[in-house]
Amino acid sequence: MLKPLVIAHACNSLGRVAKCISQGANVIEIDVYSYGGELIAYHPPDPVVPVSRVKRFIESIRYSVKRSRAPKLRDLLSEVLKYPIGIWLDLKVPRIEDSVCKLVMELGISDERLYFSSAYHYSLRVIKELLPKSRTFISLSERPVDPYYVAKCAQADGVSIRIDFLDRELVEQLHTHGIKVVVWTLNDEGQIINAVKLGVDGIVTDIPELVKRLLSGY
Repeated sequence: MLKPLVIAHACNSLGRVAKCISQGANVIEIDVYSYGGELIAYHPPDPVVPVSRVKRFIESIRYSVKRSRAPKLRDLLSEVLKYPIGIWLDLKVPRIEDSVCKLVMELGISDERLYFSSAYHYSLRVIKELLPKSRTFISLSERPVDPYYVAKCAQADGVSIRIDFLDRELVEQLHTHGIKVVVWTLNDEGQIINAVKLGVDGIVTDIPELVKRLLSGY
């Protein structure tokens, strides 16, 4: 049985990158956001999580400060290039795909080293045209009636799906069509073991060393 890739979640700083590499991650994931016309490594707040109006206001201030301090994507990638590791770029906003592709080409990052995901599926089609050897994954936070059709329309290599919607039927259907399955974000031993048994191709986690330890038993 092929072991899934261990993908380190939200490596949006050099410290986080170094830590996850030391824990044995195969791929580091960087969240890509646009702020003031600049590409930055930043994870925006989850709009789906229900919060009170006061808490939302407090959170907006906290994230505004965090965003203003976020590293530029160019600077972070320039350092990440020094490590022999896969790079996963998760595009958090639409219409930045051209700029992202231009940047990775300027930095000389080979297509084969790159993975892309986004909830904006059209962006992935553009990326596939510009960087044909990169691997693209549609990001899903729900369970489509026909996930293969969605992936096919985006010309994607795979699906990156929230753990709540992972099941054997989905994995088998997508694998039948040659579509890869990555699941996020797993930090629980039971969930990790179940995902491995289902045959996923990649596991996104905040704790790479935990996933590596559990995979050693397979």
